[in-house]
This record gives sequence, structure tokens and C-alpha cells, in this order.
Amino acid sequence: EGARHLRNRGASPRTEGDCRKLTASRLSFRWSRDRSWMSPMKRRTLGRSDVEVSAIGLGTNNFGWRLDQAEAKKIIDLCHDLGIDFLDTADIYGEGASEEMVGRAVQGRRDDFFIASKVGLPWEDGSRPGGLAGEYVTDSVEQSLERLRTDHIDLLQLQRPDPATPIEETLETLSGLVDEGKIRFVGCSNFMVWEMVEWLLQARHNKWPEFVSIQAEYSMLVRDAETELLHACDRFDISLIPHRPLAQGFLTGKYQRDSDLPGGARLTLQDKTRQLRFTDENFKALDVLVDVAAAKTCTPAQVAIAWLLDKEMVTSVIAGASSPAQMAENAAATDISLTGSEIEALAVALPGVPGGAVGALHMRPNL
Repeated sequence: EGARHLRNRGASPRTEGDCRKLTASRLSFRWSRDRSWMSPMKRRTLGRSDVEVSAIGLGTNNFGWRLDQAEAKKIIDLCHDLGIDFLDTADIYGEGASEEMVGRAVQGRRDDFFIASKVGLPWEDGSRPGGLAGEYVTDSVEQSLERLRTDHIDLLQLQRPDPATPIEETLETLSGLVDEGKIRFVGCSNFMVWEMVEWLLQARHNKWPEFVSIQAEYSMLVRDAETELLHACDRFDISLIPHRPLAQGFLTGKYQRDSDLPGGARLTLQDKTRQLRFTDENFKALDVLVDVAAAKTCTPAQVAIAWLLDKEMVTSVIAGASSPAQMAENAAATDISLTGSEIEALAVALPGVPGGAVGALHMRPNL
């Protein structure tokens, strides 16, 4: 229904492949020869801080295993040119390799970037046990600073709660690290809403630094954040930083029904995740997404990112990139504005928001 609605408004019907070939060719030409076509990168305030960051961020979990140092530097160089300063990494990415590559790539221009890292998860090689014990967090930050070749981390995110460590111990440690200038702001990732609020209120009670952001999986296909998280972020002025905004690449349109899987692509390599994404409902949503993109002469990925940026509490969309061209494509999403009819067409086609019974959301039309 949504696709027909768009076509009736004058959009010429194109196949998914037509849309992708058209936009990929145009983006490649513009990235390699002329970047004057792109508007200045939009910026948004990070939570209750006084700091603005780029509306598009670079996720660096590919660094160190899918991308080498030279490839990573090319992407970060382009980020610098495009005004993208938000670089998101973690100590666990590549067992420190991602942080090392980011550190080398920003040498000589460190202050031009806002570097976010994470702590708390155990390393696959067993060398770091994870957790949020005060001594462990302090040691992890010191090691991250060394790998990043910097004297401070702009945003340190706790990657998950640690039930074995008192909240007060972790928060007091973070407060000390802020006082020492080793981290500027604190945030969380993968916390449940009540956990985020519990930590925030504990910090507020003790006058310790409060979370300015939360990272959570959020995309057109995974909309759990809309049940309670977005409302909590609005109430407490916490930025939502979506990760997996393209649903592991499904929303790029490169996966098609009953077609060969693209070689080396993420969902090609991940059987369980592919089964989760490759549903009839998701492919129907993708059909409408492709039509919206074709009508706007852009890529499905750009529409998917623009859809997230339309949410008030979303500050920066963290998307990975395997090439400079892909980074340029992501950046151009900030130039896209979705019309009311396009948002309506997508709303009809997208999977619904789970939950809603708790809190009786149907009785709260203004929420």
C-alpha cells in the first residue's frame, strides 16, 4: 500500500537494483572528484552536555579484522574532510586493535575528533575478563588511552551492567577519572531503561557525572527503543546513539529474495542473523524503503539513516563503513528530509513496535 501511494505521487517505479546502481554510481563520482555538492555536516548536542557532535558517526568495529590500517586511515581522512568528528570504538574491538588504529589515524589532529570508547565486556582471547569493578575500569581506561595515543577519552561508555560490582563503586571511579581529565563524559550501552535510570539517579544523588548518552540497537527493523527508551531519554535529557542502524546491512538493499548472497557481506557470513533478518515481513518493508529511495534519488541506506535522524532524541547515528565511498554515502543522509507522506508510507510497511502493554501506552496519546 505504501509503495503504491508513493508511485501515485509521481515516483517512477524502479527495481531495487536500478536504485542501487544509480545512486552508487553517482556517490562514487561525487566522492572521488567533488565534495562541494554536500552540505556542511549537521551537528547535535550530546545529552545535557555543552558539546556538539556530528549527526553521523563512524563505527570502527571493522577495524583490525576486516580493514587494515591504511584502509582505516582513508576512511577517517574522509570523515575529517566531511566534518564527521564522532568516532566510536571499544576496547573489545579486535582486542584493542581498533583503538590502536584509530589512535594512529588521528595523530596530529586529535582535537578535531570526538572519540568515544567502551569498557566492560570480556575479550575473546581471555586476556581481559570484563566487568565494571573500579580497579578494572581504571586499568582499562589507562590501556585505552595508550592505544588511542591520547590523554583523554571524550566519551567512555559502559558496555553492559556488571551485577557483581556495586553501582556506587563504578560511578565513583568514573567521577575520579573525570576529575583527572582522563575522560570527559560518561554514557552507557545495552542497558535496560530501568538500569539506565537507576544509574543516573544514583549519580545525581552523589553528585557524580551522569550519563549523557546511551547506545542501543535501533533501526527500521528493530524498534524496541520506541516503547520506553526514547521517552526516558527525553525525560532525562540523554542522547540516544543508535547502533546497527542498517540492520547488519539488510536495509542497504543489497540482499534480495531468492538471489545469491553477496560475497563477504555480513549477513552472508552470519547464518543465525541472516535467518532473523530474512523474513517475509522484512522484505516487504524493504520493498517500500527501496521505492522511497528511488523517488528521492538516493540509496535505501540513506533513507534508513534519515529516518533515525528524524527522531528528536537521536544525536548521532553510528554506522560502520568498509570504504570511503560508503562513508560518503552515510554522510549524505543528513541532506535528506523525509516528507510526511513518505514517513506515513514507511510506517505502514515497517514491522510494528513491540510491547506497549506495560504503562498502557494506548491510553497516552500525547506520549
